[in-house]
Amino acid sequence: MATQRFISTSFWDDEWIQTLDPSEKLLYLYLMTNPLTTIAGIYEITVRRICFDTGFNSDTVKHILGKFEKARKAFHHNGFMVIPAWPQHQKADSRPKIKEGIDAILKKLSPDMIDYIISVSYRYDIGSYRYVRNYSDSDSDSDSESDTEREGAPAMPSRDPAPFEKMLYAWYQKFFEATCLTIQPSEEDRKAAAEAMKQLGNDEDVGLRAVDYYWKHWQDLWFAYKSSDRQKPPAQRKADYSFRGFARNITSCLVTEKVMEAVDDPF
Repeated sequence: MATQRFISTSFWDDEWIQTLDPSEKLLYLYLMTNPLTTIAGIYEITVRRICFDTGFNSDTVKHILGKFEKARKAFHHNGFMVIPAWPQHQKADSRPKIKEGIDAILKKLSPDMIDYIISVSYRYDIGSYRYVRNYSDSDSDSDSESDTEREGAPAMPSRDPAPFEKMLYAWYQKFFEATCLTIQPSEEDRKAAAEAMKQLGNDEDVGLRAVDYYWKHWQDLWFAYKSSDRQKPPAQRKADYSFRGFARNITSCLVTEKVMEAVDDPF
């Protein structure tokens, strides 16, 4: 039985679509409707198959795919096609069945492929599917020398924690949720957290908002990547989940309109 794929009539009103020539429009429609597509917008397909189905030669297909990649609309990587905006258009967040289908597909992907779809800003909460494969070889200020990996998320001190400790452990809780790795905060982390909170007037709520903003938008934050990789294209960058990197740049998480709307002037 054939799978149904529905395309909104607003497709033709999209400003980017209107910039494409007829061949490019046809190929983009094909990427969204061919028999190999999935509800996640991530599926295996070869250039040869695309050529066979569309009638385009391989040079034409590769040229158009290159244009789509530059526009960040579609990516062909290691035999997989990735359409980053697909989950958003399927309204996955509000449709449980769609979400279940996407989750089932993500579970089958390799760690390398998960890393890749994160790098191209796939519009879906990857959550527990995230992997951190290069944490141990991050910048020299990484926490690998003093921290140990243990099962479960780092536990908050049993005594009444200071505001900087709440912010510190909230960050590491998010780190655990994203990577399934437990890195215990070091003494250097504690010092960095205390200094960062001073910049925020020891306002606990503002510190927690900064943590939340970082983990929701890390793909767009320049300091969330290894310093040696920051000038590379997004697909080639390696995430550097360093608490001290976050602490040094905590105010960068608070200068956006979204955060400032929720918090009265923290400074």
